[in-house]
Amino acid sequence: MFTFIVRRLLQTIPVIIGVTILTFSMMHLIPGNPAQIMAGESASPEQIALMEERLGLNDPLPVQYLDYVKGIATGDLGNSIRSGRAVSDEILLRLRPTVELAIYSTALSIVIGLVAGIVSAVRRYSWADSLIMILALFGLSMPAFWLGLMLIQYFAIGFNIGPINTGWFLASGWGTWQQQVLPVVTLGTAGAAIIARMTRSSMLEVIDQDYIRTARAKGVKERVVVYRHALKNALIPVVTVVGLQFGSLLGGAVLTESVFAINGLGRLIVDSIQARDFPIVQGGILVFALLFVLVNIVVDILYRYLNKRIDFN
Repeated sequence: MFTFIVRRLLQTIPVIIGVTILTFSMMHLIPGNPAQIMAGESASPEQIALMEERLGLNDPLPVQYLDYVKGIATGDLGNSIRSGRAVSDEILLRLRPTVELAIYSTALSIVIGLVAGIVSAVRRYSWADSLIMILALFGLSMPAFWLGLMLIQYFAIGFNIGPINTGWFLASGWGTWQQQVLPVVTLGTAGAAIIARMTRSSMLEVIDQDYIRTARAKGVKERVVVYRHALKNALIPVVTVVGLQFGSLLGGAVLTESVFAINGLGRLIVDSIQARDFPIVQGGILVFALLFVLVNIVVDILYRYLNKRIDFN
């Protein structure tokens, strides 16, 4: 197990290098000059040139990239062009709301998705199965920003449940549970639909196996057959989907944070893209990539505990 973890961590190095190259290249291909934005619209060419020199934008792109990589290796992600603060401080300040939003949304997706998928598989071709799959289709089809606006309209405004302005200010932490409910439901709905469909499909493949029929023939209770025998062997593809879903929730949190005015990392990256704040964007995307890679390593480890026959060697 230790050898496997070390090997997987080493495999992340090319991924991180690729992320840094792509992010660095794309940010420099975006139209606009951050030095001009910092100097102001009325700045003279000389002032813009001085600002470019101070920001290091006059160096060739390979030199700028190497300086960026050296900074990452030493734990220095640079300073924000807008605020002048360290990028690591800016990211840490905004990371908690985004990660907690993704964790709570994933937990909601797992609970709802597993229950719905199991019921749908056990009662396949019934009215309950059809209803659950229709609801799952709706959950997959609804854009997160539209669902968030509808929840605000009907619950916060129509029924006066929860605050209309759900913005979470940095000074007050992540907010109250009333502020958390609507964003978590918004972000977790699509995930619950995906998990429900995958659970149903995986359970249907397992539930007709010979060992399931043998367990039933021995008189084992149906609850034990479903949860101890069928579900455990059907969880591997579901765990894969959950891992991928958590990564997508980190990225999808950008729209949800914008709708609910949450001061998270996704919103910070969007604002920094508009302001051409290269260090913040590069650092934020790098953190997202690291989190996604770590989640996938955890998923790989869970495979071994769900199925002892899986060999990591």
